[in-house]
Amino acid sequence: MSLKIGASIVSHLSANAATLARKEHISVRVAELQEEQLSIHKQATAEAVANAKVTIESLIAEAEAARAKAMSEKGGAAAAVSALTAKAKLAGMWREKVDQHNTGTGTVSTVWSVSWDEEGEQSDGREAG
Repeated sequence: MSLKIGASIVSHLSANAATLARKEHISVRVAELQEEQLSIHKQATAEAVANAKVTIESLIAEAEAARAKAMSEKGGAAAAVSALTAKAKLAGMWREKVDQHNTGTGTVSTVWSVSWDEEGEQSDGREAG
């Protein structure tokens, strides 16, 4: 088929599509199909989310498992601290405060890791003096 004939067919099909799109029963059916497709998509998305079951609770449980494993291994304290930090961040109990001040030579930033102990007392990571 030559390019000229192909262009003619496309033009003819476009004209037919435009004519059909103006017919009410066609546009109603197209809308029904689009709504049905959206419904199928929403259902599939909901099922995928339910199957993944990734929640704050599941992430905290995984971090706890990592902490327990790290503590059972020699030299695993650093990994255990990382797992505890992850748990605190996921639970919303970890805040990092940035202290910025100008010394005249530029801005100096200090990051303090802030957490809470089991009694709910705030700790800023510095030793009590």
